[in-house]
This record gives sequence, structure tokens and C-alpha cells, in this order.
Amino acid sequence: MVDKLDYDLINPKNDSLPYIVLIHGAGGDKSQWDFQIDFLSKKKFGILAISLPNHGKSRSDPDISFYENSVSQSLIDDYTHDIIDLISSLEFKNYYLGGHSMGGAIALNFVLLAEKGVIEDPPPSPKALFLVGTGAKLNVAPVFFDLLKTDFKEALRLMSKFSYGTNADLSIKYKNQDILTNNGLIVLYNDLEACRHFDVREDLERIKIPTVIICGDEDQMTPPKFSRYLHENIPNSQIFLIQDAGHFVFQEVPTQVNNIIYKAITSGMYDNDQ
Repeated sequence: MVDKLDYDLINPKNDSLPYIVLIHGAGGDKSQWDFQIDFLSKKKFGILAISLPNHGKSRSDPDISFYENSVSQSLIDDYTHDIIDLISSLEFKNYYLGGHSMGGAIALNFVLLAEKGVIEDPPPSPKALFLVGTGAKLNVAPVFFDLLKTDFKEALRLMSKFSYGTNADLSIKYKNQDILTNNGLIVLYNDLEACRHFDVREDLERIKIPTVIICGDEDQMTPPKFSRYLHENIPNSQIFLIQDAGHFVFQEVPTQVNNIIYKAITSGMYDNDQ
């Protein structure tokens, strides 16, 4: 699968600087991280931004169909193994792992699978996690599934209504709607099904690496209570609740999110070798 993934790889300017691995959310693609890619690469960090299978240009299954429950329950695991395989193939040793929404679920799953010994010959652990607008359990309102099967455009309109803060720029909304449309109904439906079945609440205490949790205070898709739960149950975590921002906080107020990530990395607090 690694050779079928579309990703952007920017090497760090020197060997002492880390890579930051970025995983998008349901129905998205790597371009949603453009603000972070631009900022962090200018700070001379390495970047690995990935489009998951069947997202963006990573179209690995032309005959993809609606997943039944038994399949959707394993989709997060499938995505996680794809990320693990890619990081292993690139031989990363010094890296941070970040994810938005479903991408945050994948990041959590990445660490937990390694902690449980499920992965044979896992790559080195990330030095820290950056979890943006995500949760240990991702509830998805049933109305979205009903609409996706009957009126895709209306489903996208409703998702947009709940996805942004009041001050979000229209260009961000249009860009994300185009990405969801291009990836298609079935991809979004299956991602949301996978999110609906994701639940690692009982495992959060296993996560020992430092974790930075970022959420917009107007996020209605994964409300701030989801982020607070992560913070209360991941032992070595910090939470940043950003005012006047919604589910796409990293696009809506990129300067604030970029500065949080940059300061977390450069502070030295998240150096596992200390």
C-alpha cells in the first residue's frame, strides 16, 4: 500500500530537526494542512503530509463500496497500518505525529497498537502527539448517514454548518467542500462509519508520550468536551482551547495553532531522550 499513497515529503534542514507527520480527517486530503506545511517547513522542520487511501490522489481501490459495520470497524486499523508502514519505510526516528479529527483517531490508534504489541517490528515511537479537534470516541449524528445516502449536497451543506466557527473564512469552507466532493460520497460515508465505531476511551492511560490537544471552542463536530476528556485521561497532556474557532481550527486560525505546535517542539519538553 505504501507505494500507492500520495504524500508530500520535505526533509529537515539538518539531522537534529524532526519530521512532523500530518494526517487529515474524514473525507479530506493532505492539502488541508497547507498552512502548517508552509509555516513548519519555513522553520526548517521536516514534513510528511499524507493523503489516506482513496483520498486525494491516493486512489487505491477503484471499486470501493459502502462498508458494512464489520468492515468499518477495521478501517481505522487499516489506515493506521498504512501510516505505520510508510513511516517504517522512510526510517523515521525523530518525528512528531499529528492528526485532525479522524486523523487524530489514527494517531491515537498508532500509539496504542504499538503499546499493545500488536505491531511487529514497529517504528520508533513519535516524540509527541498533536491531536486537533478529535476524541477518544467520535460520535457522528445519524442524520449525516441518512443524508449521504439520499442527498450528498445537502449532507455537505449540513456538515459545513456544524464544522466552522462564526469567523471562518469562506475560502476555507469552499476548499474543504471541494475536497469532500472530489473524494466522493462513498469515501466520506465510510470514514464517518469508521469514526462512529472508534472508541479507545478505556485505553487512554496507556499513552505515555507527551500529547498536545487543540480544539476550537465553537467546534460542534467534536465539541470541546471530547478534548477535555482526552486531557483528563492522557497522563502527560496539555490542552489548548482556542476561542472563536470551529472544527477546522487549524485552518481557521492557523497562526495560533502553528505557534502552539512550534513552541511545543522547541521548548524541549517533548524530547523523549531527556
